[in-house]
Amino acid sequence: MESQRERSQRASSRLPDLAFRSKWRAPSALLVLAVAALAIVVVSLSPPGAEAAAAPVAQCNNDTASNVGGQGIACTVAIVNNVTGTGPIAAPAPSTVTVTRCTGAAGPSGAGAGTCATTTTTSADPVTQVQQCDGSGNGGGGVVKCSVVIVNHFSGNPTVPPTPATVYQCVGSVITGTGAPGTCTPSNTAGISSVAAATVGQCNGSGNGGTSVGFVCTVTGGSTMTTALPVNIDQCNGSGNGGGALVTCTATVTNDVVASSVTSTPTATSTSTPTVTATPTASATSTPTPSPVATSTATPTATPTPPVVQVIVPIIPPPGTTVPEIVYVPVAPGVVPVAPPKAIVVPPVVIPPGVEQVVLPPVVVPPGVVKVLVPVVLPPGVVPVIVPRLVAPTATPAPPATGNAGVAERSGTPQPVLWFAGLAAMLVITLGFILAVRRRESVRSRR
Repeated sequence: MESQRERSQRASSRLPDLAFRSKWRAPSALLVLAVAALAIVVVSLSPPGAEAAAAPVAQCNNDTASNVGGQGIACTVAIVNNVTGTGPIAAPAPSTVTVTRCTGAAGPSGAGAGTCATTTTTSADPVTQVQQCDGSGNGGGGVVKCSVVIVNHFSGNPTVPPTPATVYQCVGSVITGTGAPGTCTPSNTAGISSVAAATVGQCNGSGNGGTSVGFVCTVTGGSTMTTALPVNIDQCNGSGNGGGALVTCTATVTNDVVASSVTSTPTATSTSTPTVTATPTASATSTPTPSPVATSTATPTATPTPPVVQVIVPIIPPPGTTVPEIVYVPVAPGVVPVAPPKAIVVPPVVIPPGVEQVVLPPVVVPPGVVKVLVPVVLPPGVVPVIVPRLVAPTATPAPPATGNAGVAERSGTPQPVLWFAGLAAMLVITLGFILAVRRRESVRSRR
């Protein structure tokens, strides 16, 4: 039978352990609560994941046929997205995309005719990016007439209310001739410095061939944007740079709240009728008969769009001079083209597979240079889009890669992940220290 003395000794031996537990229980609980609270704060401050979006619509870019003198290209894109207030598709209505491509001689193209083909497809994800008519219609007397209409039907109020669409257009476009000085409306949005950062980025580095017969680039009044479903339209950049060219490009973005069952299709500014967009006086009175194929939607199989890489060329021209013509030259690895008179060649650009955008070092243009050749080594099947950009002598552009937000996230591990890793390390170290102290106190108590 256990004596009173033995029971007292055993109770005494437990006192250090109980004291230890009492001593460390509160700090441990506080540490765990602090970590949990900070984790909740970090999660709440972390930006929500981007909703899945369909692949960009890309057509009529770097069109070889239209880059020959006397040729034209006229293309339209009409998109309807039926989404919830937070951005995902509102079942059962999918997104619809209708594209039209018209090519042929400059005269018919300028009048809204030509050889046309129309395709209508659907998408289970919102379609929010369009790239068309970039690097096309650069032959002498060429015509570039392109339009995009995007309508986002929200089944409920979007989580972020719509605001006026941001605009970046007509930068590096020096218009001369009968169509001078050109019409670009509205004015560019303050703080937006690249095509990728704007809702609409169009007509940049275009119409520089001289003796322009018309240059009209418009973002329709009332166009809006919302970060609940960011949109980016990239069109008519680096186009219509031949002498005597006609450039007419229009973009419209609408965000409205309707019943989720709405599946109406917008009427895009069609290039198959003479009422497309503003055109020169010469074509205002013409009434050509549209091609019968222009309204055909019986071909549901869309042509796969090739991957596109945007090559941004920062240009620093001499003070008081016009921007030189930027010419893309496809080359094999190790080949450098010979510069013609009054032209310079930049070092060849090698574009790795999977890259969507390349920013060249600023090109300082000497006085008297009227053309800059950009040799590009491309992966098979990739289509380059050359985007000239005027920069100050000390500026090095670094366009955002996240579209409308205009803020580029640093590459590497996201900040919240790093915070959690640091907190986890602190927690492990603290618990290890507590266990070590506890074990040492337990050993002492047994002695």
